[in-house]
Amino acid sequence: MGAANEQFVVNRDIWNEMGDDLKAMVKTALVAANGRSAAEGEYLIAAAWKDAIEYGIVEVNWTAADGATWVGYQLEWMQQFADDPAAGEFIDIVKEYAEFMGIL
Repeated sequence: MGAANEQFVVNRDIWNEMGDDLKAMVKTALVAANGRSAAEGEYLIAAAWKDAIEYGIVEVNWTAADGATWVGYQLEWMQQFADDPAAGEFIDIVKEYAEFMGIL
């Protein structure tokens, strides 16, 4: 399975020397590669769920409220690391993102 986000690294000087037409081709190719990877990923995830269900694994679909409760528990658990400034900053970023996404 491909990653859902393809990466492309090029020397900035080389990139700046490239013509706009070549840059556009590279960008278009990356968008296409990302689309293909995402589609392949979704296909493989669906196939894996099909197999899991055939083996008797029960799929659980959480409500948004249940998801928010779980996120809250995880944030409480993470709080024990907040004394470390780097961890505290990370926790703040995760909380802010969760609020932005409407999870909390």
